[in-house]
Parts: sequence; structure tokens; C-alpha cells
Amino acid sequence: MMGPSLLMDKSTFQGLSSECVVYVMKYYEHRISPILLRELASDLAKEKQGVDDAEMKGRVTQLAAKTQVSQSSVLPNDLIMACNEFLYGNSIPMDGCQVPREGAIEMDLPGMGRGIFFDEHPMMAALRNWADGNFSDGDLHKAKAIRNEDSSVDLVSLYQEIEQATDEEAKVPEFKSLKEVVDYADEVRFFNKTLRQEVLLAARYFFQDHTGHVGAVMLRWRRKGRPALRYFALYAILRSA
Repeated sequence: MMGPSLLMDKSTFQGLSSECVVYVMKYYEHRISPILLRELASDLAKEKQGVDDAEMKGRVTQLAAKTQVSQSSVLPNDLIMACNEFLYGNSIPMDGCQVPREGAIEMDLPGMGRGIFFDEHPMMAALRNWADGNFSDGDLHKAKAIRNEDSSVDLVSLYQEIEQATDEEAKVPEFKSLKEVVDYADEVRFFNKTLRQEVLLAARYFFQDHTGHVGAVMLRWRRKGRPALRYFALYAILRSA
């Protein structure tokens, strides 16, 4: 029986020993998000005083090894999930138990019947190689690209500029409950919009270059009885928020 899902970031893996990771995995199923791989990869190009490349690779090796211990599985791309829900109604309950997977290969073998085969995910292959201390030139180039991209944006200065340029009434308030967050998002993003306009706005956000897809979404929405976006495509509304 599968346990509830758990997402852990790089800092969590850094703080837990391998023994602790094994203990946690007795009660939770760990899911790897693409951002975790990005965080680990960026460390390969991290410049830190007194730390050479070999030591940084060693740290990434240790962290990657912990993900192997956790027997993790990879979450699919959130954009793909949102688009599939919008177009085809492939909605996965957000209960932490049903976890989507991508890359399924349908098979029908003589003597065995039909089934679905999942090959090793490319992200898991990368982590396995890193756990063994194997780093390709491609890994190092990607790491440098990620590091350069992250360092090109000064988030602190950007936040300060926004704070200074924003009127007090327009600033995001402090929320005391999840309901207040949802109500605020609805009011700001969809204020004075009909249900049709809400769905159409989101559909154009996802499929702006595919007018046929926008039409297919609107047709499915009408056949579903014209529900509010939050009931029609929850993944889509979270992805576009």
C-alpha cells in the first residue's frame, strides 16, 4: 500500500542523514520535482571560496545518493498536466495519494497479456549517475547555464522596487486562511469576468498559438455544463495563477 506523498527540497536532503531519509520513507512516498534536479545541478557550477570543483562534485554526489535511498519517483511536468486536464479532463485528485507518472509504454506480450511499462526516467538516470560520481560535460554546461540564469536576477532589489512602486491598497495582504487566498486570487485575477471569460482567458494563456485547442477547451466546457474554472480545470488555474 502506498503512503502519502512527500516533497523534499535540497536543504531537507542536506539536513537529513541517509539513515533519516530511510526512516522517513517508511511512512511517505517521496516525489522528485524538476526544481530539485535544477538545484542539485546548479551546485556543480557553484563558486565558493575555499571549495574546489572536486569537493562540490562530492557534495552533489552525496545528495544524489540520498535521493536513490529514498526510492523516489518523478513528478511529470506541471504544464503537461494542466494542458491534459484542460483538453481531455484528465484530472488527478490532489489528495497526495494518486501520483501521476509520465512515459508509459503500452505493451501486449504473447503469453503475458497487456500491460504498461515504465522505463527509467531521465531525471532518475541523471541522479543515479551523479550518485556514482559520474558527471558528463553536458551536466557541467547545464549547471553553468542555470547558475548564470539565476545570478542574472536580483530578487531582493526587484522586490524592493515593487514594494516602493506599489500603492498600499494594491499590495498583497497577509492571509489568515486558505479561503482568503482563494477569494483574493479570484477577485484580483477574475474580477468582473463571467465564467466563460474566466475559462477563455486561461485557455488562451495555455494555447495562445493553437486556436483549435482553445476551441476544443470551450466545447468541452460547454458540454460539462459551463462550470467555474476552479471546478473545470484546477491544475490549470493553479498553473496560470
